[in-house]
Amino acid sequence: MTALLRARDVAVRFGGVHALAGVDLDVEEGQLVGLIGPNGAGKTTFVDAMTGFVPYTGRIELDGRDLAGLPPHARAGAGLARTWQSTELFDDLNIRENLAVAARRTSGRARRRFRWPTTTSGATIDESLDLVELGWAGELMPGDLSQGQRKVAGVARAIAMRPRLLCLDEPAAGLDTARARSSAGGCVGLWTAVPPCF
Repeated sequence: MTALLRARDVAVRFGGVHALAGVDLDVEEGQLVGLIGPNGAGKTTFVDAMTGFVPYTGRIELDGRDLAGLPPHARAGAGLARTWQSTELFDDLNIRENLAVAARRTSGRARRRFRWPTTTSGATIDESLDLVELGWAGELMPGDLSQGQRKVAGVARAIAMRPRLLCLDEPAAGLDTARARSSAGGCVGLWTAVPPCF
């Protein structure tokens, strides 16, 4: 069986600094994987490499296909979604519109190569908001939400993309105690199970 995600000998250098060296990782369909380590261990750098935001050496495959040469938007279009440590929302769009913009995948070389659908319905956006208990916030502007709610909206935005692999970077950062109770601080999650509402 081919792993959904396969990383082999992944390394990232920033000048003379080795941020990652020789990372190997397999993530199977439906598996939940946590990358845990102290600040500076390279967790976010690994997610940045997977999603195309930093150059790397080695090989990263999604569904058995090499991601080399694909820019971040093409990797997202191929089914690789991520969240960010900070709350990167479009402040001039309401929450539903933020999800709609992020969920719209473009067609092109990566879309044909990975054979993913090109549209996301309004129902998918509503289901994504409901899944993270933000259904009530769809028409609000990001500035109307608390920092923690904005963070959760970022997770909903990634879910609305209906990804094959969802990378949650510091998913509990900025959340209140109740929301963060089941999450580990200092953890980068790699989530492959698409929520059952899809």
